[in-house]
Amino acid sequence: MIVVTGAGGFLGSRVVPLVRRHAAHALVIAVVRRQRARASHLSGVELIHGDLRLPSVWSRLPSGVTHLIHLAAQIPRDRRDANHSGVVLNNVVPIARLLHASLQWANLRHVVYASSVSVYAPARQPLRESSAPMPASLYGAAKLAGEQLLAPLSARGVGVAVLRYSSIYGAGQHPGTVLPLFADRARRGLPLHVFNGRRTQDFLHVDDAARATWLACRLAGRGAFNIGSGRPISMSILAREILETFGRSTTSRIIEEAPAAKDDGGIRMDVGRARRTLGFRARIGLRDGLKRLAREAVA
Repeated sequence: MIVVTGAGGFLGSRVVPLVRRHAAHALVIAVVRRQRARASHLSGVELIHGDLRLPSVWSRLPSGVTHLIHLAAQIPRDRRDANHSGVVLNNVVPIARLLHASLQWANLRHVVYASSVSVYAPARQPLRESSAPMPASLYGAAKLAGEQLLAPLSARGVGVAVLRYSSIYGAGQHPGTVLPLFADRARRGLPLHVFNGRRTQDFLHVDDAARATWLACRLAGRGAFNIGSGRPISMSILAREILETFGRSTTSRIIEEAPAAKDDGGIRMDVGRARRTLGFRARIGLRDGLKRLAREAVA
């Protein structure tokens, strides 16, 4: 019995079909926040609607849960959101409810937890899972707290895989982050303002992120895993790739702005542990991912 929380979200909507396809004999329960018409990716699964901050929602899950993929989260849209007190409440309280509910799941074997690269501080050297976490925002601190709160499960013999995703992108992503923002401006012929062009991010296509999530569940991975492409991209290169894909017939151009004094150099992730333990390698490079995004936007 596999439960997927956040099943209606950006990543969850890709994970649920993988679970259904590869665990055909399992009962799949999808937990979504709001009452809504059944989406196509949720067909063939049992649905539970509700706010995971409420114990009443967790109590509706049956006692036979064996696997939980916890993707439900409040993901900030910008730096201001990342330091709003709500990201602590909305990301940490469901973990506490999960732990309490799991005491009734005698057959629970494994949990996958969606964490974030935000638990790290910017660094010049590639960050490994053993690198000291040093979140620079309340969101990062909340994600790290979620990782730590799950420790009692390990003490009970339940496997816990913590997936520290890099910058996930794809169709359906919130438009406020840098990649969809650049793509939208390029489509409309507006300039792409690049601040601190040397700052790097590891961009991971959402389909690759979903595959890594399912691998962590299927292989019962334990411990923390950096989940990314392993190929950090500077903001200047990102702007050029987006202009090439989305701006060919427009007047859009790149404007390199002077970086603010406090701008960081970005984060580089060592993804070797996910490769060795889960057999995960990103299959969709940035250029191909942007082409997919362009096609899906037209459709």
